[in-house]
Amino acid sequence: MALADQPCPESPEDSFIVERLPLDAARRRAGRQVPAAGAPWTACAAPGAFLVIDTDGSLFGCEFGSRPLAPPTAPLATWTRDDALELRRNLAGGKLPRSHCTACVSWISDDAYSSLPAIQDYGGLKAAVDPEFPSHLVVRLSAGRSTRPDLLAEVSPYVRRLQRLVIEVDEVQSSENGIGLIGELRAAETRPKLELRILKIGDPESFTALVQGLGEVDIELGLAEPDEDVLRSAREVAKAIGATLRARFVFTPANWFEFEEVVRACARHEVHLDLRVLDRGGKVPLSALDLASLVFVKDTVVGAWPRCGGVAHPASLADYEFDQVCQDLRLQVRRQADLDSRKQDSLSGGLELPLPPIDHPWCTDAERAPWWHARLFSRGYLPRVRDWTIHACSQEGALGANPWLRALAHRVAFEAQPPELLLALRGVYQALKARKRLIADDRKFAEGFDLRRFGGPWADRVGLASTRKRVRPFAIGKRKHAQDLQTADLTVLIPSFRHERFIEETIQSALGQKYSNIRVLVVDDQSPDSTVARARAIDDPRLEVRVNSTNLGLGNSVLRALESIDTPYVALLNSDDLLHPEHLQRCRTALEENPEAQLVAADMALVDQSGGELTPDNVSLVLDGKQVFEWVKWFERTRPPEDLPKDDQFGALLERNYLVTSSNMVARTDWFRK
Repeated sequence: MALADQPCPESPEDSFIVERLPLDAARRRAGRQVPAAGAPWTACAAPGAFLVIDTDGSLFGCEFGSRPLAPPTAPLATWTRDDALELRRNLAGGKLPRSHCTACVSWISDDAYSSLPAIQDYGGLKAAVDPEFPSHLVVRLSAGRSTRPDLLAEVSPYVRRLQRLVIEVDEVQSSENGIGLIGELRAAETRPKLELRILKIGDPESFTALVQGLGEVDIELGLAEPDEDVLRSAREVAKAIGATLRARFVFTPANWFEFEEVVRACARHEVHLDLRVLDRGGKVPLSALDLASLVFVKDTVVGAWPRCGGVAHPASLADYEFDQVCQDLRLQVRRQADLDSRKQDSLSGGLELPLPPIDHPWCTDAERAPWWHARLFSRGYLPRVRDWTIHACSQEGALGANPWLRALAHRVAFEAQPPELLLALRGVYQALKARKRLIADDRKFAEGFDLRRFGGPWADRVGLASTRKRVRPFAIGKRKHAQDLQTADLTVLIPSFRHERFIEETIQSALGQKYSNIRVLVVDDQSPDSTVARARAIDDPRLEVRVNSTNLGLGNSVLRALESIDTPYVALLNSDDLLHPEHLQRCRTALEENPEAQLVAADMALVDQSGGELTPDNVSLVLDGKQVFEWVKWFERTRPPEDLPKDDQFGALLERNYLVTSSNMVARTDWFRK
């Protein structure tokens, strides 16, 4: 091992001084034994009792130690090395080496004595500074193998001298070293207490046969989710061999939302559960989250206090255990906030926070779902909640079946407008019959779950609160008998391209003008569809349809057409727009009465593809799309008020082009050509 990897003696600056008075007071509050005056005392008794052999062979003075005691050697040799002795003596003097006791130093620094492993886990141990041999040996094994091939040979001679042998392994029957250690235990005349920390029982019969007759046995089941089968098997095995059974759940970013289900499952099977924020290894897994995600976790867990804490807590939890978890989470938030305040980029980074799936009991249980929904709605601005919402809505049938999910999707759609979510919402609301049913269900949900406290409801803001059909802003005029084309003084120029769906009605709106002394010129720019054929199918002597020899683009197509227009006035009309029956008459009259005016523009109404009028009140972000939705909202903000003074209109036009389109303009032809 390189010199840099060798453990080095702790200097005074590397130690944290803990005061005996507050530490002993915390021990008394936790019901732990406090040494009498004159009796040996230590800040933590673990290194005087425990030796931990990690999966890679590293040796630690306690289960939460953050640094190995020494390079991997024989356990007894490590126990008597100077660094191990120095650790125990430092602790007896109230000094916590920061490199080894990182977790405990952190808790004490935050005045969180009740969270200390020295109290929670080791509070029942007696102080021992220089014991000959560890009384507790913890062996951590990988499934089926160990990186120390000589493990059994090293440990076997000391098994009978132990008070407790702890074996940590996923499944003991699958571990050669685990089976070997139990064999050594069975062969010993004086057997220590055996503690098995496992993730699963495996085959109950083989497990029972392996452990039966070993005397006092404790089983700790590590749970990351509410596994009913594992709990049932563990309960049966523990009863068969007379073992004590308990479970342990450590909050991590991957499983945090399963805590309540684990609590309930353990209560159903009468198994005591330890809830922990700190893992065995001295780390807080949730610290990998960014501050916003950590706050979300803390608020959600603390919000479950009425069901999990206080005097009415589930039978699987000890008194005040859930209260301690809530306190630890609050502390983690404070720590993360302090840490982030020292960072320039405080809200970035961190592990992505998983949220429970849509079939999780928090989402489906009638009693708890409103509580969980409130957490989601109150944090709907978080990117993680938005991503979760998008994913949940992509699952088949989820949107149609869950009004709360639709309401959350309304919020995310309104605030972030993610295309995939808009598409999913459009899929369920598109059909009118389904839309009516969903809107009724949405209203019923909103009546029972007040969305106003979260800034909602949002259905009306994304255009999903009404089934009223849009009506046309005006009816197209009826065609009148054509007058002598020689006297026509106004040409309606319609540049067209790929508008087969609209071109006929557009032409009809021009031919149906109250002022009929006009010509209508359609200039098509090489449309590949049936635009030209449909235009030419209209029989009216005032209509002429031309096709450019090549595609010129809209601007060049208009300019070339203007060269051939010989009427004094010209009106532009896009091939998907409609003219009010009185449009040309009113605009022409304005030009006639104002010889100095060169162009007249009228107000306009926005319509959808079916001709229904689009307004800020009926446009739908979901059904009409983001572009149309934003366009309608922008136009409402841009158009000037009707009472805007005449002298202010040109200035307003320069500030924001509220004319928007050329379809509402009639001009003198000579001026237009210029």
